[in-house]
Amino acid sequence: MVADKQMVEISVVIPTLNRTASLERALRSIAIQTICPRQIIIIDQSETPFSMSRAKIIFNTNKIIPQIQIIHRPDLRNKLTEARNFGIKTASCQIIQFMDDDSCLEKLYFEGILPYLADKRYGAVCGRIIEPKTRFHFLARYFHSIFHLGEFRQIREEWYHEKYPKAVETNCLPGVAIFHRKVLDDFEFDPNLPGGYLGDDIEISFRASKKYTFLLIPRPKIRHLPDKTNRATPLKQSMEKALFYKYHFNKNISKTFANKLAFAWLILGFVLHAIAKDTLGSHSKVEPSDRSTPDLLAIDPVKSIPRPQQ
Repeated sequence: MVADKQMVEISVVIPTLNRTASLERALRSIAIQTICPRQIIIIDQSETPFSMSRAKIIFNTNKIIPQIQIIHRPDLRNKLTEARNFGIKTASCQIIQFMDDDSCLEKLYFEGILPYLADKRYGAVCGRIIEPKTRFHFLARYFHSIFHLGEFRQIREEWYHEKYPKAVETNCLPGVAIFHRKVLDDFEFDPNLPGGYLGDDIEISFRASKKYTFLLIPRPKIRHLPDKTNRATPLKQSMEKALFYKYHFNKNISKTFANKLAFAWLILGFVLHAIAKDTLGSHSKVEPSDRSTPDLLAIDPVKSIPRPQQ
């Protein structure tokens, strides 16, 4: 059994679509936490829903069992923003953690991130996302700094590639951030996004950052283990990103000459990036251990996690 486990008023929202194995791994990473969220909400868009019995088996060795809700919504297939909004409405806690079904929390995740969220200056916080290296990984390091300029700059992408990043405020959070509910009461995920999913995190955090302050912190970490199920080809991804940024530009960004120029430069970047990915290939070099037990996500004792500056 997991010793000294405590329950905290956190709702974890996980939309999922046809990724049973990845979802189980995500749930195991929650089960090993020393802090247990009170509620886990799975918005299952698959034709056949994830089994409640399988979810309970994952948590059956815990002293404290969270409330698990599996909500079958095949009508929301490929409508991630609507699934997230539905999860928010279902959540009963004042803190909401979003997870992708192919993400994993490292050990002591909640112990590491909650002190930052307790700082009233911040409406949402996100730890560092660890991505598997790919054949074009070196291109990503420079792509965002070269082509994302002005209002399109993404500090998070530049920050991810720093070797020893420090906590930094941002207007662009990843989709696995943890929020105070008040932020999500004021701002919802846009259900009209092209394709219904891509860029949902960028769009909502850009709007909400006008009112709230968001923070990226180097620890704890979230590991992303991309599941190829439902994933578009590199060329299609680049086309979908271009469509998203066109929508984002038209909706949220002023049409100054500088911003128009930055937008055209960004679209050119997506074209070049798609060509490079298609030429070099995009198969992840993931070691087998990365896809096994979340115990491999263990970190040093909690005292090693940086604490917020007062």
